[in-house]
Amino acid sequence: MTAKLQRGVFVYVDYNVPGEPWHEFLIGDHVRGPYYTVKSPDDEFVHAMQVDTDVSGIRVGTDRWVLPAGLGAHVGAPVYRFPARVANQEKETFFAKTADLVAAWEADGGDDVTAIVPAAPPASGDGASAVDPLSPHGFAQMKFDDAEWIALVGDAEPGTCFARDTVRGQKVSVMKDYALLGDATSGKVTVLHKVTTGGGDAAVAAVAKVYANKDLDRTPRALDDARILKIIKNSSGKRYMDFASTVRRMKQEKFDESDWMLIGPRSAPYCLNEYARGGVGTSTRSTTWRHENSVQEESHHGVTHELISEALELFACVDQVDALNSAGIESLLRHKQYIEYEVKKRREAKKPADGAFYFRARSKATGGAVIDPALLKWIAETAARDSAILKEQRKAAEEQALARKDKGSKDGG
Repeated sequence: MTAKLQRGVFVYVDYNVPGEPWHEFLIGDHVRGPYYTVKSPDDEFVHAMQVDTDVSGIRVGTDRWVLPAGLGAHVGAPVYRFPARVANQEKETFFAKTADLVAAWEADGGDDVTAIVPAAPPASGDGASAVDPLSPHGFAQMKFDDAEWIALVGDAEPGTCFARDTVRGQKVSVMKDYALLGDATSGKVTVLHKVTTGGGDAAVAAVAKVYANKDLDRTPRALDDARILKIIKNSSGKRYMDFASTVRRMKQEKFDESDWMLIGPRSAPYCLNEYARGGVGTSTRSTTWRHENSVQEESHHGVTHELISEALELFACVDQVDALNSAGIESLLRHKQYIEYEVKKRREAKKPADGAFYFRARSKATGGAVIDPALLKWIAETAARDSAILKEQRKAAEEQALARKDKGSKDGG
């Protein structure tokens, strides 16, 4: 990575060592070429931000202490991080040390190594059409200088920048604003795009048409999509993982109102974790629940409960969707909870509970029903509010009717 990084952003480096986590760095000042002053959780020094034989991946974050999508223990990519958010005063103290850090580095010999071009999958042959273009987080909003090149696909981390001189010094095939950066030894290439401010979306759209075997129906994957987990295959090589382990990989992310269309609390975290505690998939649980509650398979509740349960298991185990962040899955779970609530209510009407569940500090789960307590509370509060509004409306209507009646009596009298 030879383009200038902004002071104060966090960068994440993979050192290509099996079992070693990614490492988090706070960027200070640009020294020269790929070199920057950096602050790690343990030290402060000059570091080359480039992909080479020792570094297999670089991810650029923001100035906020938030991991980029695709990193974190929950997706199988643990990160060695600062133990807490770096305070502004601590940052300023580090930034003020630039001269001392560079002087110590120069005294130790420095380094003038030219940025190494990372390898990438072949651009021709059977493998080329199988590669999806990737859209890094915030790609279109990233600010690049003119004549800088950005890696789109290949072993180079999407979003890695290459300076103009680096590209000129390599064997490339240039197609207007695109270039194939080749490695003469391995024959591998990296697809680059010449990016100016705000040009990311157009670049990804173009690559989707040109590079991905001209398959215009394919949509570039978004690395920052909170609804997608890292795909993992089981020991048999099949894309299927057990329900409980998949749920443990999920992580809820907060959305703005514009990105989340449903009202009320998100019940997926509670429900899915309760299902996972049972140690079986949602399909098996549905069979058990219907049997224990005497819900007929051919009934509307029975058919719907089974269908939703099968869909949830496919979403989690095969598609490996982060269901905690999916509005569609939340909607399905709301309807499933409604079914279990209705059946639970019917059973409790026949045999009222004794209240012992209060002492067990657990929600009342008659018949094994799983219903988010926060959702139940919100429904009760919403129903009470709506009832109060209707009551006031009825009262106002009655008063108006009585007033008209009194007026009629006086006029007639």
